[in-house]
Amino acid sequence: MSDQTTAPQQPCAECGNSFPPSEMIQYGEIWVCAACKPIYFQKLKEGIDPGAARPPYPLFARVMFIIDLVCSALRGPIVLLGLVGYADLQRQGQTKLLPLITFVIATGP
Repeated sequence: MSDQTTAPQQPCAECGNSFPPSEMIQYGEIWVCAACKPIYFQKLKEGIDPGAARPPYPLFARVMFIIDLVCSALRGPIVLLGLVGYADLQRQGQTKLLPLITFVIATGP
């Protein structure tokens, strides 16, 4: 009597679930379940390490990357506008805001 619950099981390298070897493929020393097979081999084609850890919050990481990218893109123009404003205020003799503008330029957005 062969019961699937007593058969040895292997963890899938992609999803982490355990399956009997008859429901998986072996690639080298890696075991991959049938559901993850296309994903695993697509990663291999793209040169991505299939066993690499994934970020726990991929959407959060993408949003933070986009925010950082936008801030980096805006940093240069904001500093440039600050320098132009600084020079204009200095030329007009209005020096009350100069320490504040100097602080903003020095620290960046």
